Amino acid sequence: MLDLSSTIFYIETAGLPRRRLERYSTNLFEKWDSYVTSIVGVPDYSIALEVEEGSIKGKGKIAVALGALYFGIGNYESFISGLQIIRDQVVSASNFLADQANSPFDAEITVKRKGGIASQLRRLFSRVQSGQLSVEEAMIEAEKLIGEDTKDSPEFMAALRESLQTAPRHHQQTELGLGIPEFAESHPEQSEHDPKPQAPRPPLPPIPHFRVEVWRESRREQRQIRVSNR
Repeated sequence: MLDLSSTIFYIETAGLPRRRLERYSTNLFEKWDSYVTSIVGVPDYSIALEVEEGSIKGKGKIAVALGALYFGIGNYESFISGLQIIRDQVVSASNFLADQANSPFDAEITVKRKGGIASQLRRLFSRVQSGQLSVEEAMIEAEKLIGEDTKDSPEFMAALRESLQTAPRHHQQTELGLGIPEFAESHPEQSEHDPKPQAPRPPLPPIPHFRVEVWRESRREQRQIRVSNR
């Protein structure tokens, strides 16, 4: 399975008791899973959500088999446009997860998103179109990104190569040398009057936290839940 999307969120709020955390996590998972089903154009996927208490820390991940991604791309006009559309869909799914995660609290939230295979392959197309990579170099990079999953769908790899070869090239622009020197970052030396660094304090003992994991191996599988202490 290939990572299609990863979303990490941190919500500055008071922790929840175990039962409320479990209810919050399962409700969030069901809303997110339903949204992913409605918007992401792949026929099958696995989906997982982890939530820890303290403040609220969560991670959502969507994964897809290469064959399912190939089938999803085939629903669109071209390989490159299919990659872009699926990438935009998972970005929307990531935004939805973050919004729904914070909706019960309306608190300060920090969100980190990691582009998955659709984003990574789309960037390879851009590099080939701009002349930064040859098709062969891009295929080597793609095989590294996909790994052993390349064996699952040789049709995908053949379509990827053909699409890279026929992708329209961008016009090259001549870089202008402006002669602006680069400046190295300077660090002032410590004087005698500067305060001396304090010895680090010993770490505090870890505080036990509850973790709720909710996942579905595929769209046809039943939802599974695990609650544990971390």
